Amino acid sequence: MSVAEAPNERTVTLEGLASLAVTVAEMGGTPEDVMAKVGPCLLKFGLVTGDDVRAVAATIARLPQPLNESADVRERRDPIERMLGVTSPEDALVASLTAREALQSLAAAIDGASSE
Repeated sequence: MSVAEAPNERTVTLEGLASLAVTVAEMGGTPEDVMAKVGPCLLKFGLVTGDDVRAVAATIARLPQPLNESADVRERRDPIERMLGVTSPEDALVASLTAREALQSLAAAIDGASSE
């Protein structure tokens, strides 16, 4: 990776916070749990505007996604993955959507508070 391709500090921070949000949701967290866990980290990194939070939410779409596998492959792997506690692709998608929704709600709340 050349210097021109190296991610900058903001990109790495956004990706880390997006990953944290998705992980909280994957572990069964509600949107409120996601906001409670990610909120203090946003403050720590100086990401305090609605636009900053929306940038974290948008970064979720760029995180690695589960493999697109055929139904036959999924059918064979599913029992083993369930036994091992591996998050299914469907659950990973739901977690990503939950995390993104939570962050977008937080951004709207920040925008609403700053306009008052």
